[in-house]
Amino acid sequence: MLLLVNWYMFLRYHENDIDNILKKEFTETKWLAENYDDFIEYINSKSNSILYCRNLADSIKKNGFNTAICIYHYKCNHYDFIDGQQRACISSKLSIPLPANVNDLTSEDYSCYYCEGKKRRKKVRI
Repeated sequence: MLLLVNWYMFLRYHENDIDNILKKEFTETKWLAENYDDFIEYINSKSNSILYCRNLADSIKKNGFNTAICIYHYKCNHYDFIDGQQRACISSKLSIPLPANVNDLTSEDYSCYYCEGKKRRKKVRI
C-alpha cells in the first residue's frame, strides 16, 4: 500500500513535468512526420557522413589545404566558424597547421549568437 501511495504522490508532484514531456514528444513526432523527407535527406547528406570527414582527412593529408577557413572573433571573446568547421576539426586531430582568416569584430558592437540569445532570454524573464 505504501508503494502505491508513494507512486501516486510522485505522479501528482510531477504531473506538469509529465504533461510537458508528452507534449514535447508529440510536437517532435508531429514535426518529424511532416518533415520526414527533408530529415532523411539531411541525415543522409554527404557532409553528415563519417566517411565524408575521413575522405576529407585523406585529401588533406595528400594535398594539404586549398583554402583558408573563415572565423569571426566577437567582442564577447567567442569565435564563430563561417566556413571550415570540419577542416578545423580534422586539422586538430591530425596536428596539421591550418590557414585561417580571422575577422576581428572585437571593436564592433556585435555579439555572437549565444550571447545575443542570452540577452534576449534575460529581457523575457519577469
